[in-house]
Amino acid sequence: LDHFFRKGSGHQHHCKVCSKIARQAYEKTPTSKAIKREKLLARYGLTEASFRKILGMVNGVCEICKRPQENQQLSVDHCHTRGHVRGLLCKKCNVGLGNFMDDVDNLRRAIQYLMIDAQNPDRWRSILEEEE
Repeated sequence: LDHFFRKGSGHQHHCKVCSKIARQAYEKTPTSKAIKREKLLARYGLTEASFRKILGMVNGVCEICKRPQENQQLSVDHCHTRGHVRGLLCKKCNVGLGNFMDDVDNLRRAIQYLMIDAQNPDRWRSILEEEE
């Protein structure tokens, strides 16, 4: 019975391996992808039509890096505190904001860090040369 998922007080009638194969096959179907997308949009209070309208308003590009997304769709970015939709971002920019914990001060410090390096890329050279 270890090869079967528990279901209620019993077990599923397909083993774990067969269940995984069936789930993977289903997830590749157009129906599965459409349902998944519909649920994802609904989570943010969007329909396919409202998503397409926003997509048109941002000209189909990420609102941060301004790169068009040909093979990948733009992600719905939302405020984790209040839950409202902020806009559409590519995956890299959306994850980047998350890595900075959506904190404006963290982002300002990151910008300052990059600006310092741009102005003085050799600022650590003397210390690094001492170690050689």
